[in-house]
Amino acid sequence: MGYSQVRKTLTTLALTIIMVLCIGAAALASDISGAIYSGKITISNNGTTTENVVVTANISTQALIDSGYINSSANNTAVHDTVGEDTAYMPASGNTTDWVIWIPSIDGNTVIEYRLYAGGDAMDGKLRYFPGSEGANVTDHSSIELGDDFLIEVKGLFDTSSGADKNVIYKDSAFRVYVSASGNITASITGGNSVTATAISSGEYTLSVSANITHLFIYIDDSLEDSSAIGANVTDNENTWRLFQNYVMPYVESIKVWVK
Repeated sequence: MGYSQVRKTLTTLALTIIMVLCIGAAALASDISGAIYSGKITISNNGTTTENVVVTANISTQALIDSGYINSSANNTAVHDTVGEDTAYMPASGNTTDWVIWIPSIDGNTVIEYRLYAGGDAMDGKLRYFPGSEGANVTDHSSIELGDDFLIEVKGLFDTSSGADKNVIYKDSAFRVYVSASGNITASITGGNSVTATAISSGEYTLSVSANITHLFIYIDDSLEDSSAIGANVTDNENTWRLFQNYVMPYVESIKVWVK
């Protein structure tokens, strides 16, 4: 099942902020040992068992900042699931109030509780960007013209099920990284050659695409999946860079570009 098929299925989110007097030091990726506050997030599913869901919680980021609950970058926050493990989330921007939270699964006709930890020092919580179906647009700039010598690294959750225009990166008439078939991620240079990582299940990965003047490469988690003669330089044009379209990445940890 593609992750995009089950977005916004759940209902009724509520948040209550309470002071935490003592927090046990569990073995977690995020460090909540210095947290000052804990918020209970109640998630109710009135339908059938559902997996891979994005839900929103009505929380004002600015109000939490103004009240001293979190800092301006929200990096002293973490969200834990029902067994105390980190889950991906995105604080609401500016004065908006929709915090986005990733729910890997929830049984039908049930209620579960997640927790928001806040305050104190940076926690290394699973802060992520949730691009939705439209993704993000980046205006072209001379500093990101790839040419024939570059490295692109994208980290996050990939949905590799088949679908139309599932672009990780797309610049018209220049360059494209996309799900080309179920389980396949292809990087293609317009007028040049392409490389494909095959049999890639949906999941969290680091995807890297690079060129070294003569050859094009694609890696998944540092494992070389395919290579080819480059065929042509990436065209230098003024078209917009379009990222993470059509739920190809439910959430993104980072994207980095190096150009030589």
